[in-house]
Amino acid sequence: MNKLYPINEVFFSLQGEGEFVGDPMFFVRFAGCNLNCEFCDTDHSEKASFTELALVEELNAAYLAGSRMARRYPPKVVCLTGGEPLLSVDGNLVRTLHLGGWLLHLETNGTMPIPKVGLFRAVTVSPKSSMNGLPHEKELAEVVSQFLFSTIHSFCLKIVYDPQNKQLPRTIQSWGSLCWRHRFLQPLYLPDGSSNVDEVVEYIKNHPRWRLSLQTHKMIGIR
Repeated sequence: MNKLYPINEVFFSLQGEGEFVGDPMFFVRFAGCNLNCEFCDTDHSEKASFTELALVEELNAAYLAGSRMARRYPPKVVCLTGGEPLLSVDGNLVRTLHLGGWLLHLETNGTMPIPKVGLFRAVTVSPKSSMNGLPHEKELAEVVSQFLFSTIHSFCLKIVYDPQNKQLPRTIQSWGSLCWRHRFLQPLYLPDGSSNVDEVVEYIKNHPRWRLSLQTHKMIGIR
């Protein structure tokens, strides 16, 4: 029996955060998360379920529909996000998407091992405050080894700068010490629209190995 993958939504938009901000790509948002962050504003509920082949067909249909509308083909890049996609994503799905011609991006909270198939174009790890700051030694070693011995083109760290999280300095120190291509700090955006952008900017000015990541999709009103 083919495995079913729980999906919240599949859509085409611009990447709003991190290294590839502004790049057009497809997104598959997987349902479910193993953390419970107070500031989370993402719907994690399951809206549909797909086999790996059905998901590729769904993406290909969206790709072809986009090409007819724009009279040109959009980039065949898909970002696997959530929730926590690695609750569902496995090597079989990664290989099937890759064989379907898709360039794969992954966004994960760093609590689960990444499938060791070496087929990701980019991986962004975003540890959260509900992880209590420090990753376990095994998780640290896993992240380092996957980066050093994989073909991943881009391996980035993105930390939400939550001043209420007492573990934040340790999180920044412990995760930031690894061999990332980029290290991003992202302001905490509150429901009333405010954020601590100024505080994050000052921190980065004093710690220039970090870069600023803004949630630009929220600023311009897109998904």
